[in-house]
Amino acid sequence: MNRRALPTLRLLALMLLPAAARAQTPPDPLAWDAVFKELTAKPGEGQVPFFFTVTNVSVAEVVITQVLTSCGCTVAKLPEQPWRLAPGASGKIDASINLAGKFGVLVKTLTVLTSAGTKLLTIKVNAPLPAQPDSEA
Repeated sequence: MNRRALPTLRLLALMLLPAAARAQTPPDPLAWDAVFKELTAKPGEGQVPFFFTVTNVSVAEVVITQVLTSCGCTVAKLPEQPWRLAPGASGKIDASINLAGKFGVLVKTLTVLTSAGTKLLTIKVNAPLPAQPDSEA
């Protein structure tokens, strides 16, 4: 082989290596019912409950170690901690947003920490203005 061709072949190999590595990267082992949900609160509703459903679609166990919320008004609850999802197993993460003193469009996140990486889930709540008392006197 020509010595001048070697540097070119090395460069070509280095350029193709990242593409080959990406092709071998397994898909996300967790399938979610949604990564974004939108809800409309009822007037006077103090808490808005919601949940995300997850299924382990991989051939290995995935452990969900923690769920972090974007603020103190949002609470998430795992079935157990750590939550071990066997291959094919499903379950749900229950959560709620406290609407006390809030109205308008609220966007909150749940950051799910797992043995397979991190997943960001988002919830958008349309919270109506509180009922105004009649000003007729």
